[in-house]
Amino acid sequence: MSSGAPTPLALAPSQETVWEFTKYFAPDDPGQAKFNVVQTVELDVDLDSEVLAAALADVAARHDSLRTRFLSTGCDPWIRVDPAVEPPLRVVDLRGLAGDEQERDLAELAFSERYRDFDLLAGPLWQVTLVRLAADRNILLVCMFHVIADGWSISVFLDDLDAAYRTRSGLRPPQPPPVIGFQEVAERQRRLRDRTNGRAAYWRAALTPLPGPLPFPVEHRSTDLQGEGQYRFSLPPEVADAVRTVATTARTTPFTVLLAAYHLVLAGRTGQRRLVLGSTTLGRDTPDSTGVIGQFTTNIYLPLSADPGRSFLEHVATAHRANVDALRHAASFTEIADAVNPTFRQQRPWPFIHLFDAWFQSAVPARGTVPEEGERATAAPPDGGAESVRPEWSPTAPPERIPLWIRRGAPGVVIDADRRGGVLLYNPSFFRQEMVAELVGQYQSAVATLAVAPTRPVGPTGLL
Repeated sequence: MSSGAPTPLALAPSQETVWEFTKYFAPDDPGQAKFNVVQTVELDVDLDSEVLAAALADVAARHDSLRTRFLSTGCDPWIRVDPAVEPPLRVVDLRGLAGDEQERDLAELAFSERYRDFDLLAGPLWQVTLVRLAADRNILLVCMFHVIADGWSISVFLDDLDAAYRTRSGLRPPQPPPVIGFQEVAERQRRLRDRTNGRAAYWRAALTPLPGPLPFPVEHRSTDLQGEGQYRFSLPPEVADAVRTVATTARTTPFTVLLAAYHLVLAGRTGQRRLVLGSTTLGRDTPDSTGVIGQFTTNIYLPLSADPGRSFLEHVATAHRANVDALRHAASFTEIADAVNPTFRQQRPWPFIHLFDAWFQSAVPARGTVPEEGERATAAPPDGGAESVRPEWSPTAPPERIPLWIRRGAPGVVIDADRRGGVLLYNPSFFRQEMVAELVGQYQSAVATLAVAPTRPVGPTGLL
């Protein structure tokens, strides 16, 4: 190999989940899957675009993920890390527009950035847009292809950009070099994966048979995969405090308590006692990894069974054990897929959304906070009953594809970092807002009821 030839690298184990997903939904060009992490930051200072571009180059020099591009885009792709990259900075000046026109154009820009395509072979796989609204008001739109960055990475990027900009402006000395790069993390992950510890047997026993149809009523009105609805909810202070009390009693985390309550709500709605809840870990298990830009998150899947004869505390204990076991057997996506699907290699791309009934995760914690142990790694409407939530598929669409289309936007709960509320994300093309509102109402009511009487037996519908 000549000195100028790119050095091919395999994806890190922690990148496999996102890649399989994007490859499934955009098999010919995964860069068009529009699976990105984004952040909008409002700044009340003027920014020099030339200094900003230089600072972006400094940040890219620190992080090999920002210099990564693809050499191939098959199911097992090859990537390379370039020695340098031209900072992908775009400046949009809206200062000459009226306020309502500014807001309209800003909304359009934010939408286009969130759903931007990336040229995986050419790179770079990130974009920064500086929007000028006034001399003392600027917006930074940051977008990164999800395979190279997780949610935590955006905070790392913004911290490093702030430091680099101040250095370029003569306001502070340069940052010390990073302790470790993402490719070193990737190699560490590969070494860990090579050590056999019964992970395949664990996941085969935990997840088979695989989940069936979604436990949510579906109205298949279109196949718009980008539709996004958000239904925010909160817990009264006394309920949030009760959740923490239950967590202390059960020697677990408030997140686990809230997850157990959601499982019982779904069990009551569907009549299915066994459900698999998907979640994700932060994946940054060592101090040196917290300052690295990369895709670290690892999915875990929690098989849970509801038992009307047990108390909520006992269900919380079961959820805690499932979480601990899943973390102990944390594995890459291909390891799990090989374990549960003998024909995985022939069926690829075969995304992780086959592996769970419903999704429940934590919002990314703020930088400087310590994630809870076990998460390093995440008047009520009438009960619907099993009949009312049985999915119905369009008879004109390929049945083996429709459930996966819908699963991409299936209702998923994201719990706030303070555990006092959250948001239910869903695709309005497939799920009615009325159903979403009913589900959230049931969940809020269940948390309140279960948390204040955690030792009473859970009823046959999943609620007291």
